[in-house]
Amino acid sequence: MALVAAACSGSASFSIGGQSVEEAAEELIAGELAEQIGLGELTPSCPAVEDPEVGVTFSCTATTPDGLTIEFAGVVDREDHINVEATNLVSGPEIEQRFYETLNAQNPDAGLTPDGVDCGGDVIVLVDQQLTCDVSPQNAPAQTATLTVIDIATGEFEFTFGPSDEGAASTTTEAPATDTTTAEVSLEELAQSVLLEAGDLGAGWTEAPSTESQVDYSTIEGCEFVDADGFLVEADSSEFSMGDLTVDHSVRFYADSQAATDIVLVWAEQATVDCVVQGAEEAAQAALDAGELAPFEEVSFSLQVFEDLVGEPRLTNLELTNTLVAPDQELVVINDQYFIQLGRIVSRVGVLSPDAPWEGTPEILDIVAERMAAAASE
Repeated sequence: MALVAAACSGSASFSIGGQSVEEAAEELIAGELAEQIGLGELTPSCPAVEDPEVGVTFSCTATTPDGLTIEFAGVVDREDHINVEATNLVSGPEIEQRFYETLNAQNPDAGLTPDGVDCGGDVIVLVDQQLTCDVSPQNAPAQTATLTVIDIATGEFEFTFGPSDEGAASTTTEAPATDTTTAEVSLEELAQSVLLEAGDLGAGWTEAPSTESQVDYSTIEGCEFVDADGFLVEADSSEFSMGDLTVDHSVRFYADSQAATDIVLVWAEQATVDCVVQGAEEAAQAALDAGELAPFEEVSFSLQVFEDLVGEPRLTNLELTNTLVAPDQELVVINDQYFIQLGRIVSRVGVLSPDAPWEGTPEILDIVAERMAAAASE
């Protein structure tokens, strides 16, 4: 179980443009990342990056209003583009739950409850990889513990009761060892657990096997940049239909939250929008040439980033409008593609509807987001 704070576990991106790397990073930390972290106004400091070539890494710090120092790691991941991520923040609820489970397993008669562990807040700044937690069991004296986080990604930490400099014996909690086969099966099961089912949509819907998935637009000439590397497993739902409405859902687990964030950011770029429209036009022309689509005088496509909400989870909605015009007929089809990202999980929910977006979409997006949160906690 990772201890990364949910609001700051994903990297953020910024187009450098005419700024230096350090100026772009400082603006990003003081703006978007400060809002994500939620600890108040941040005062950033980034040393000069002498040679801002692709692949160059750099570090920054930022001071909170309480005088704590947040550490950041950055990289120039492609031309005129950086990623910056906090490296010493942990989720208070996650560390409290892990610590409670560890203590309760060691001494179940102490009467400790989850509410009896308080580590100080939703987002905690580690100081020398350490934090303190108050432990208040019902059948034993209250104590203060010092936790040293060994590995944020795996959730491994050790703890002592009393101040850390007293030399008390420490106990280490280790992440369970897993082999590659077990991990892969587990991810597949988690991905399946997120998928929409027919019952989620209500009465009147039918389902059929679907070949839809998160489309590989990198096969389109000039669009090689669209798909991100690093995804581990993918699961796809059935195709659900009711009248002219169609809904499908796919889920991907990426290697880490940065890879997942990167793919969502790419989908929100204008160059990606242009590639999707190009792919739709090529597919329509191929269907016309093959006689699979009734001849229309005009087939046009427009696509926009209809909505891009940054937060937890992040929601990006690309809306593709297909308009087919014949002498006595005009058909408008709305193809909404919703990308929901939480940590290293990305869901794509496709909703195909005539004339206007489907009013039931918000409800099913809420269902997907709840299941993603449950999967992320495993």
